[in-house]
Amino acid sequence: MKGFQNPFDPDGSKTRTAVRLWTIEKLKLDDAAVVEIIEHQCSDANCLVSETVISVENTVDEGNPDTIGKGSRFFKISKPLVYVRKIDVATMREMPSANAAHRH
Repeated sequence: MKGFQNPFDPDGSKTRTAVRLWTIEKLKLDDAAVVEIIEHQCSDANCLVSETVISVENTVDEGNPDTIGKGSRFFKISKPLVYVRKIDVATMREMPSANAAHRH
């Protein structure tokens, strides 16, 4: 089943850029931080939901003042990228790892 596609942002590039900027703002990241936004499809056969996973690499932020960084951090928003808004980024949850158990 194909989900909604924004006709003003068919490839999702504008949304990805906005989510990246909101993530940098929320986490007070250094400009050198690498932020990757991935839409992850649920692997459960009975699940039609996809979720947005945000990977932040080598973060230097208020919670991590070490200039070398501490590796990768992962955040999850339990909805497809096309539906993600600033409030979702403001309330997103950090995942313990990239392979954390999938829950709705």
